[in-house]
Amino acid sequence: MRDILFDTCSYFHSAGGKSPFASYFPAMDNKRQNLILGALFLLAFGLRLARILETSYLDKDAVLYISMAERLADGRVGDTFGLIPRLPPLYPTMIASLCKFGVGAEFAGLSISLLAGSILIFPVFSLSKYFFGVNAGLVSAFLAATQPYLVRDSAEIMRDSLFFLILFCALRLISSAISQKSTLLLLISGVLVAFSTLTRSEGNEAILGFLAWLVLESFLALKKIGLLASLKNFFTAAFAISAGFMLTALPAQIVLQNHGSAWTMADPRIFGYMDSFLKFDSNSGEEK
Repeated sequence: MRDILFDTCSYFHSAGGKSPFASYFPAMDNKRQNLILGALFLLAFGLRLARILETSYLDKDAVLYISMAERLADGRVGDTFGLIPRLPPLYPTMIASLCKFGVGAEFAGLSISLLAGSILIFPVFSLSKYFFGVNAGLVSAFLAATQPYLVRDSAEIMRDSLFFLILFCALRLISSAISQKSTLLLLISGVLVAFSTLTRSEGNEAILGFLAWLVLESFLALKKIGLLASLKNFFTAAFAISAGFMLTALPAQIVLQNHGSAWTMADPRIFGYMDSFLKFDSNSGEEK
């Protein structure tokens, strides 16, 4: 790929790997940085564990995930997805995988949420550090560790903490792909986005956001490198991340639909929102 495709990050991630904001803060050695990160991980883990220990009820969604996981573990795949056909399968499938090793479904679901929510601070730190420097990264990690809604979702049998973990890992990998000018990393990023979509359907919006960014970049690069080179860069990057996504999500969709699931790679709500907007716009025009 030509360098111009990745020039957007040059403002945030200048030569030498230093953020332009880093000069405002004193330098921090890696040992101290790692100690603070370790402390933040323990804080995140402790807050979530305390929340788990003081919670004595199961949310209705938690009951659903447990039921799905137990059916999957028993080999009743068709019955599993008949409960909620459109539900992305990754979270209950992970719970079922642990059940195969003799772990109870409730304990497995809580463990996945607890670990995912605690580990989330690392990709959040890395992504924020990449753009704004170490200090901003540590502040972001602290917020991820202590934000009440993130703590709550990580202390229940819910898929949200797993979704955020995979999504932030994908975003961090995309930023690395941009700085390293790597189509391979973009391909892997597409795989991670697919896994986030297999957790929550909103994950595919990361692909749409990246493609929108590519359109903007290609337009801004027209005067510098010309139309043909700009189009080449756009289609190369778009193909790489889309290929990673499709190679992961499409086989999953085919297998799932053969077992009674109605899950699809594309979030049907997006088309519903667009349809509602167009109908609203049309009706507004008629009223005028």
